[in-house]
Amino acid sequence: MPIAPFQLYVWPHRLLMLAPAYASARHRHHAAQIAFGLDGPVVFESPQPGLHRADMLLIPPDTMHAHPAFGASAFLYLEPDSIEWMRFPGGDESRLVPLPFDPQLRPVARRAAAGDRVAARSLVDSLVGGSPGLGHRDDALVSRTCTLIRRSLDGPITLAALSQAVHL
Repeated sequence: MPIAPFQLYVWPHRLLMLAPAYASARHRHHAAQIAFGLDGPVVFESPQPGLHRADMLLIPPDTMHAHPAFGASAFLYLEPDSIEWMRFPGGDESRLVPLPFDPQLRPVARRAAAGDRVAARSLVDSLVGGSPGLGHRDDALVSRTCTLIRRSLDGPITLAALSQAVHL
């Protein structure tokens, strides 16, 4: 199944990106990241101890890392304040951590990379276990934020303005 140039799936507290080989410079982000290759291991660099090669890697929030171009990959980003991340094994680490990997995830990820939404949801549920933990407050915030974005499509939309508008 061919890999689309880029496939992105978004849920509250979760973002799944499936992409062909690309390289990223050293960076850090507040989201937790789970990465694995669609055809083999992923390779990441970090300050300690350097090059990491594994079937699946956990990159905790705010952890410095870089990704050399090593084939198509799946990247699941989790909001660090989410229930999924708080209950995730290894969530208390501050370094890149190899995770146990089920090779059956690769064909599911390849289907998701080709645009199969059911496969994408199945993949994410397999990685973090079940549906996103949303409470009533979270549903209302997401709905309100989407309304604000729709109303602002003809002008600039900033994260700061959205955050202020929903008091978060």
